[in-house]
Amino acid sequence: YGANPKESVSQSYLEKWKLESRTYFLIVGRLVPDNNADLIIEGFLKSDSSKKLVIVGDVPFSDEWATQLKNIQDPRLLFTGYVTDPNELAALYSHCFGYFHGHEFGGTNPAMLKALGYGCAILALNTPFNQEMLQNGKHGWYFEKNAESVRRIVAKAESESEKMESLRKTAKDGLIQKYNWDYVTEQYLEVFRELARK
Repeated sequence: YGANPKESVSQSYLEKWKLESRTYFLIVGRLVPDNNADLIIEGFLKSDSSKKLVIVGDVPFSDEWATQLKNIQDPRLLFTGYVTDPNELAALYSHCFGYFHGHEFGGTNPAMLKALGYGCAILALNTPFNQEMLQNGKHGWYFEKNAESVRRIVAKAESESEKMESLRKTAKDGLIQKYNWDYVTEQYLEVFRELARK
């Protein structure tokens, strides 16, 4: 996987959802149990936050678990469904106050790479591969797999807004060499050259 850092993206694309920059937390991913959107929503709703939690994503089939999530009624929750316009998605990433990454399995994740590239302050589930991607806390904070831990990290994020801003400023540095597309491409080419020599 790789990602390219992005420069600033206009917040005008947020008007579609009546959002403003830094007034919301963001989740991007399929609405499946191992991405833990339910846990993040539960913990967020237990917090005193006046921000919104924007959930981007869905499942391409009828699913009782996802439907129950989308039926939760709270003015702080915004389910956008799939966002296919790349400019709209870029704006949602670029202007969020914090990006929640609850993916529990799968290793290196392209959604988190995008979040780094768009300069997000990342709040990630504490897993070995999330630790690796965020360089053991250098480029994000971690929460445990329980709603109380999510509630606490929401409170921490809102009480330490300067540190969140610092995470945003250094996020693109988190796309270290191994996630740089030029480096990734060169590694693939080297494999092909090696195979061609055989």
